[in-house]
Amino acid sequence: MLRGYGQRLEGPPAGAGPAHGKMVFTVLAAVAELERSLIVERVKAGFRNAKAKGKRLGRPRVVPDARRVAALREQGLSWAKIAERLGIGEGTVYRAVHAPAKIPSSRRPVTHCGTVTN
Repeated sequence: MLRGYGQRLEGPPAGAGPAHGKMVFTVLAAVAELERSLIVERVKAGFRNAKAKGKRLGRPRVVPDARRVAALREQGLSWAKIAERLGIGEGTVYRAVHAPAKIPSSRRPVTHCGTVTN
């Protein structure tokens, strides 16, 4: 290498302009979209397999005893105190009194007021 001689670069390197950046972004976006669609397909396949095996998906339902809730309410307890005592949500307590159960007895879940019955 010769002394006293050097290169001086002005501006971005060749090929690193706005068109190059747009192309890189487009390729990365396409790869991300492909990966997302693969994840969705795998999740749907997992749900189908679980359903085919008879697994129940989602959060287990809690069916409180409406008579017990009504009795606690007659004692003067608030919705929040009843929910706290039964170990369930306040909305669940309110629905137990104001809305009849919408689940047929043959499909009724096994949890009642936070306790599991077998």
